[in-house]
Amino acid sequence: MCGMPKRLGQVVMLVAVIVLGVTAYWFATRGRTQKPTTPVAPVSAEIHRPAGVVKTGAATTKGEQLHSDVGTLQLEGQVVDEQLQPVAGAQVTLLLDVPRKVTTEADGAYSFSNLAPGPYRLIAHKDAMSSDIARARLSKTSDPVTLRVRPGATVAVTVIAADTGAPVAGATVADRARSLLTGSDGIAKLGGMGEYDMINITAPGFSPESFMLDKPEDPLGTIERIVKLARGAAIAGTVVGPDGALIADATVSVEGAATGWVGSATTDAKGAWTIPVLAADKYAVTATSEIYAAAAPITIELDGKTPRAGVVVRVEVGAQLVGTVVDAKGHPVAGAKVTLANNESDSFDDTTGADGRFSFLGTPAGAFWVWATTATQGSSRIEVQLVRDQRVEVHLILADSSLAGIVVDSKGEPVAEAVIDARSRLMIMDRLRDERTDAKGAFDFGGVPPGEYELVAARAEQNDARRLDGTKVIAPDRNVKLVLPDVSSITGRVMLDGKPMTYFGLIVTDHPEFSWQDSPLAVRSPEGRFTHTGVAPGTWGVVVGGPGVARKVIEGVVVTEGKVTDLGDITLDHGQRIRGRVTTKDGTAVAGATVAVGEGIAFRAETPLKLSMQGNISTVTDATGTYQIAGILKTARKNEIVATHPSLGSSGTRAVLPKETTIDLVIVPVGGIDGTVVGATERARLVNAQLVTGDKTRFTAQVDSTGVFALDNLIPGDYDVKLFGAPGRATPAPLRVTVVANKRTPATITIPANTITLAIHYAADCQMVMLKPPGETRERLASAMCDDKGNAVIEGLEPGTYSVCATFESCVPVTIAPTPARQTVEIPVSK
Repeated sequence: MCGMPKRLGQVVMLVAVIVLGVTAYWFATRGRTQKPTTPVAPVSAEIHRPAGVVKTGAATTKGEQLHSDVGTLQLEGQVVDEQLQPVAGAQVTLLLDVPRKVTTEADGAYSFSNLAPGPYRLIAHKDAMSSDIARARLSKTSDPVTLRVRPGATVAVTVIAADTGAPVAGATVADRARSLLTGSDGIAKLGGMGEYDMINITAPGFSPESFMLDKPEDPLGTIERIVKLARGAAIAGTVVGPDGALIADATVSVEGAATGWVGSATTDAKGAWTIPVLAADKYAVTATSEIYAAAAPITIELDGKTPRAGVVVRVEVGAQLVGTVVDAKGHPVAGAKVTLANNESDSFDDTTGADGRFSFLGTPAGAFWVWATTATQGSSRIEVQLVRDQRVEVHLILADSSLAGIVVDSKGEPVAEAVIDARSRLMIMDRLRDERTDAKGAFDFGGVPPGEYELVAARAEQNDARRLDGTKVIAPDRNVKLVLPDVSSITGRVMLDGKPMTYFGLIVTDHPEFSWQDSPLAVRSPEGRFTHTGVAPGTWGVVVGGPGVARKVIEGVVVTEGKVTDLGDITLDHGQRIRGRVTTKDGTAVAGATVAVGEGIAFRAETPLKLSMQGNISTVTDATGTYQIAGILKTARKNEIVATHPSLGSSGTRAVLPKETTIDLVIVPVGGIDGTVVGATERARLVNAQLVTGDKTRFTAQVDSTGVFALDNLIPGDYDVKLFGAPGRATPAPLRVTVVANKRTPATITIPANTITLAIHYAADCQMVMLKPPGETRERLASAMCDDKGNAVIEGLEPGTYSVCATFESCVPVTIAPTPARQTVEIPVSK
């Protein structure tokens, strides 16, 4: 069961999104067995693999923000508030590798000089207000950029010393654009916070810490965090290349196994690096450079007291991708942006030189897509398989292909600050960065790969959860016109037990069946009333819920443009209620046991309110072992309940029947699994353990940076332990592990070094392909997204027989031979 709160917090959000997409696909399609297909060796006329690898000649500038202070252009604009009044004294930050900051004048004006043409990002802050991140394409004719600041949440960070509990004065608390020092009380407050921002905390003599600021329940409220800083000691060393030479300008990355903290340092001209303070932990240390890729990570254990010197981190020759970008006449194109990306959200950028050449040296191995763009042109995407110690060369041909246009309201007036999201075939790697309209309602994505896109536009003040509906366009198209109707409001009063409910959560969504994904807006009202503004006209679902009550979904709410839709009184109930006792086998009451009920949703909840609206509820037993839980949802999914105690064990998980009111749970001694992943550990970040017999309970754990994982509170029995594969990556078959009470069972999962890459081509449109064992089983071994030509790639396969399934189409049996290392399968069109 993945829905218990402790396990729920261990699940990475991105993985959960992928799980959702795969699940939706799986239950929407049915497979039909066809004639087995034998893979063949690949043929690609556009890719060449010359013998040998060039180990020098680093790539040109990586990233799009490294062109500051080298030009003659000026980026200027104005900061205004929600009423469009100028804001003086606001800080505007240009988000470069080394950020630049200016303060607005009395009329809200700001400017940055000495800039080269290209894309930039900037953000404004003033007291408890902030703007969204704006993207500007600077040129000789570009318009000023207006930044609108709005009130936001305040994060109050209390920094204390981990060893004494005393407040740490003078600690730096910083987000992406600002930094404050803690006072004598150890507190610093950052106002105007948005959602999902990283907060970094540093102090002399202490190991740094950081945390992700989740979306606040109350957008204008205060989020309090206590950060404990541990004292530590320095770690230093060198970076060495495959020939033993010291490597300058290499990036050394360290990741703590227990804390998950990630930091980095850069080597000097002699290849030396140092991190002044690191706390006691086990760290995975790697290094990369413009030329070399990371070798296998080394593990360093620090006690936080003893400095460690002489740490040698090695780099090795990685995969290399080089090539040329040309125009339709074959002429080299300078200044083109080349993007290399995979389905795991890894992305690298390079810029072509005067000869049109680009290079990616020291890149990871695996399946990638590469394409080139300029301000008005784009190339097709080419799939490349990158292998360590091999160089791949590609030839990218630009054609006129860009997306630009205007957003207007229903009266034809421009809509400023509208957000436009562009998706290509709903692929994660093909989703372009959001664009915002300027004061004239204009937007410009610049050059994009040719093909079909779906554009979704929303006003800045829009406050609904819309998903995949949009306007389909074909690139190139620089005359896109998107019409946004006036937003509307939904109001109502929430009642419980005949009285107004003073605290509850609210979600307005066009897909209420997936509302557990969305973050609810917290409503606090003595009268139980709410007015949800910024809703687009259409048909919506309204979801209301909160602690101790069952969420209620009101479907088919019709919202009319510019109108207020009044839902009247919305009556909630406490849902299913369960009470009972938790005891040991001999009937002794267990006080302090955690009893949790959930739907088994593997999705991270950022706030307690969202957790309760997902149906994940927990409580602690009293001195007599008694517990009570209310608000259990009536759901199509199975509700499950479990009791755990830190020293006595677990009851194991059992289903909650719809009409049950009393459930007694018996705690029994439990065991655990201490696991290690050996091999390509960068593929392994999540492990599932499923009980083979009985209720098939599933447990989840994260794999730390050193390849170690731990599964706790397992009732005795046999478990299948399996890595959760990233998109496009297959993982080994499940490992059978027997858990014994009061023991920790070791387990080693080995990722094979020599595996097969399967290139899949489907003769018609496809969005996703899945790989599963032969037959009609629903077990999924791997999945991969299709590109715009119907191609997909799955890596890490061992020889054997599988079923390959294309979205909405049939499954084809495929036999993978031990050689060659890359094989291709064609999925025929079903008739």
